[in-house]
Amino acid sequence: MSAFKQPNRSSWIDAITQWVDAAPIPNWLAYVGGYMAVAFIWHVAAWLDRAAAVPHLRVDLLFSAVWSVMPLILLHHLTALGGRSVDRLVPAVTNRSDELAALRSRMSTTPWWAVTALSVLALGLALSQVLGSPDDVYPGLAHPASSALAAVVLSFSFSCAFTLVFQGVRELLGVRSAYALVGRVDVFRPRALYAFSGLTLQAGLFWLLLANLDLVASTNGFRDGLDAASVMAAAPFLLLAPLTFLTPLLGIHGRLREARNAALDENGRLIGEYQRSLYRSLASADHDEVERWDRGLSSLYRVRDEVHKAPTWPWEPSTLGTFLTAVFVPMLVWLLQAVGAKAL
Repeated sequence: MSAFKQPNRSSWIDAITQWVDAAPIPNWLAYVGGYMAVAFIWHVAAWLDRAAAVPHLRVDLLFSAVWSVMPLILLHHLTALGGRSVDRLVPAVTNRSDELAALRSRMSTTPWWAVTALSVLALGLALSQVLGSPDDVYPGLAHPASSALAAVVLSFSFSCAFTLVFQGVRELLGVRSAYALVGRVDVFRPRALYAFSGLTLQAGLFWLLLANLDLVASTNGFRDGLDAASVMAAAPFLLLAPLTFLTPLLGIHGRLREARNAALDENGRLIGEYQRSLYRSLASADHDEVERWDRGLSSLYRVRDEVHKAPTWPWEPSTLGTFLTAVFVPMLVWLLQAVGAKAL
């Protein structure tokens, strides 16, 4: 358990995630139960409208339930990871406990005022969709009770989705604020400075997951097919993914690079001094001194090699390739699937 306090009032979404954490079952099992409940509500609505025969299930409604629960799952994970990331930064920050406490609250909770405003917006959007374009919810939506059920589920889904985007941007801006708290950067002790690399990587993968879910819906008949509108809907997620992965870490990357250059400069200065001393010893034929300065130079050269190898990005070189693969391969698969379907 963290020693940091949570000074800000949290939201109703935080109340749900805190309840899930406190439940005597694993989180994943709680969310499976939540998914089943939402899927059941969707089917009750469809059965009332006779859009599906009792007790038959519809694949599109099962998929809609995924969209209803997935943003909450991702948001829960994002806030938990944000809090743990601040904890890992602590060794690199001294005498700034109040600022760290405020930062942890920012990274691990969603503000009630923002979630309330987004929930009101979500309710308005859900009502406009249910009342104005019911067939866009699912074909056949008409019964008052099913319309009410759909409005409740859509309001919840939109609220979690809007909050996920809001909190994602809020946390990424918080990463830049976090690194502003760091004083001296030691190129040989970068571990604490890599505290947020997992957060930015996973947040980027979240956007990719949402983009892929959108393309799955378009290429499997849950929507009107993969068209320009579907690609445009997925495009913001594809843009956010690399920006989320790279942008928040550029600042600390620059500071680590500066620290490495400073270490190389210091190493070069000492190498120059040792070389001059070695030349003087050679000129005087002082073999003991020659050996001493030669050993010192060898040590300095080894240190220089180690400094050169010190990373300035908080991940292994293969991580970037893995991320880019995660970006492009699924997109290519869905596009090929869509092109093949049209060719047939």
